[in-house]
Amino acid sequence: MASVNRILSPLYKARPWLPTFVVLLLSVALWAAVGLGPYSGYNCTPEFGDFEAQRHWMELTYYLPIDEWYMYKPQWWKLDYPPLTAYHSYVFGVIGTYLLPEAFELSTSEGIEGEYIKSYMRATVIVSQLLLFVPAVYSWCSMFNTNTPTKLNRTCSFLSVLLLPSLLLIDHGHFQFNSVMLGLFTSSLYYLMNSNFVFASFYFVLTLFFKQMSLYYAPAIFAAILGSCIGPAVNFKFNFKRFLGVSVTVLGTAACLLYPFIFDIDQLLQIFTRVFPVSRGLWEDKVSNFWCTLNYVGFKIHDHFEESQLPLLSLAATVIGIMPSMFAAFLGNKSVWPLCFASCSWSFYMFSFQVHEKSVLLPIFASALVATQYYSNRNINAMTRWAFNVSYFSLWPLLRREGLQLQFVIIYLIYNYLFFTGIPDHWFNKLVVFTSYLGFGVVFLLENSNLVSEAVRSRYPDLFVVGNMLMSFVSLMYFWIWQNWIILCLSKSSFTPVPEKSSLPEKTTNTPKSKQSRNSNRRNKLKVE
Repeated sequence: MASVNRILSPLYKARPWLPTFVVLLLSVALWAAVGLGPYSGYNCTPEFGDFEAQRHWMELTYYLPIDEWYMYKPQWWKLDYPPLTAYHSYVFGVIGTYLLPEAFELSTSEGIEGEYIKSYMRATVIVSQLLLFVPAVYSWCSMFNTNTPTKLNRTCSFLSVLLLPSLLLIDHGHFQFNSVMLGLFTSSLYYLMNSNFVFASFYFVLTLFFKQMSLYYAPAIFAAILGSCIGPAVNFKFNFKRFLGVSVTVLGTAACLLYPFIFDIDQLLQIFTRVFPVSRGLWEDKVSNFWCTLNYVGFKIHDHFEESQLPLLSLAATVIGIMPSMFAAFLGNKSVWPLCFASCSWSFYMFSFQVHEKSVLLPIFASALVATQYYSNRNINAMTRWAFNVSYFSLWPLLRREGLQLQFVIIYLIYNYLFFTGIPDHWFNKLVVFTSYLGFGVVFLLENSNLVSEAVRSRYPDLFVVGNMLMSFVSLMYFWIWQNWIILCLSKSSFTPVPEKSSLPEKTTNTPKSKQSRNSNRRNKLKVE
């Protein structure tokens, strides 16, 4: 049992609703506390960072007519996200211009800093998360742990997603609105699991039109919906009504979101070019994916391939990587769908084009939803929470560069105290997990101590960053392979999650199980070694 269960158990016994209330208060308090620190681009001239980009988009969408949003001033944080992000920026631009007009003056407020604008911008993230992320995650967690004895597990798993370290530090520390995209994705997945394919399609189109990175999930979701229309789930009979409903929803929602631009082909081409900037390259910074790692271990990709070949190369590798998860999703076994979406997004992170450190949020969040589905399965949780820590470590160079070291350490300690469930049972998984933790600990110690001389640091300025990248890649690649193995096991057995054990003390009885019940449990028992 994780520590959080023991902490919240007395509250649950006093009032069943009280743990959820406390969890929300704790989450908002931690979000706000992290937000007191610096942000992306703080005091970094001339263009600052993501904080300035989001602020600029708010004033841009407020002051300019909509047909100029994607045309204006490309040298200063051009709007390069899909239209739903622009509409979201417009809403907060209207409010911000009313409250702090001097902080949202187009062309004169570039790079503005101060406590008032910082507080307002931090508040926009919290409000967005409360409105679009929190309800979706709670609904998702409520699908599992539905029996009265396990309702506390629902609240604990809910908190485990709200305090997901990577998301918390990127949105409330670095500064972004990833929680909006992930909340819309969670809503889509919730309706998908409940066989409401129209609403699932609607929310996923919203997800795609908020951030193009959500394409990481798209192939597996497409396979799941296609399988529900024509696959084994319907005995390979074409469900035309369902297919038509999904098609009309996708096209209609996309048309509504693009309506202000849809009659101007130049606008559409400009949006597409901004949203998919192929010229940026195969990866950014030192990301823990396949291509960057391959480049640093000696195989210089740019020496062997032309720039024009790299998108096709990454596309081929990504397609190969996502095939197992797409096939499993098509088969229609709902219990593996969340795992399929996680595996698909890990494939994109490892092999796709234009990946940066923050891209790890998508696969790690999908894995977090899997962990809530199997909250009482210690082995799945042990492996998943290990992946949480690895992905968090992979963000260390970025967060350290932005002055978020204190927040990084405190959130790491809080989260692992609340949710650490030990290490997995299988000896090889134990070896991998223990070795990775030891390696990260050594690198962290060497980087933040005087054990390495200044001469070595000067000669190899990227020594620790590259070391972090290599260990993160090996660990996350192993986790991706492990996830695909679990998908295979579940798909072969048509596994349905066994009702979870209560996190509260239960009355014991002497009623023996029937032979049929014992045999059923043996068939449904999943070995995740």
